[in-house]
Amino acid sequence: MQSQNPSRRTMLKRMLLGLGLCASEGVLLNNAVAAAMSYDAATSQTGLFTLQERAVLKAICECVIPRTDTPGAVDVGCTEFVEHQLLVVFSADTQQDCKSVLQSIYQRSAIDTGKSFELLTTDAQIALLEKLEAMQQPFSQEQYGPFKQLKSLIVFGYYTSMPGATQELTYQAVPGRFVGSVPYADIGSAYSSKDYY
Repeated sequence: MQSQNPSRRTMLKRMLLGLGLCASEGVLLNNAVAAAMSYDAATSQTGLFTLQERAVLKAICECVIPRTDTPGAVDVGCTEFVEHQLLVVFSADTQQDCKSVLQSIYQRSAIDTGKSFELLTTDAQIALLEKLEAMQQPFSQEQYGPFKQLKSLIVFGYYTSMPGATQELTYQAVPGRFVGSVPYADIGSAYSSKDYY
């Protein structure tokens, strides 16, 4: 996620065109993309999260996109990327909501297991996060929104990183060549949106 990488800028611009700029609040808006394009791990803004909150976020990153035969979200620096994006792009209210949900996860882990969230097994971490996803007690709908925001930023950071874009995703600019005029008899029927039905 280096700002000096022109291929990252190009990839982000193409991704936006392909997606038609429609996504959840903040993630693909112009200022979020500008912040992502200028992100440099060495000089990025931090200071939003406490060490405890950052440890919880790091564990969540590992749960969302774990390391396999390719780097995971932690390996590409998604923890720092999320913090940077929240500081640069999002409102103080959104920042506080994200901090609060990280604190809630930490507290629930301590109450249920006597351990910090980051010290739990991966299965136990995922079970706790699934409770939050399902808005089961003690979690609520108010906590689900910020958690979803954090996950969106993790995924956005990962798939716009070099490993995410080059090792995880498959890209084919145009599947075959464009032929503007084809006799109807050669194709049998026109293309439709059958996937929607």
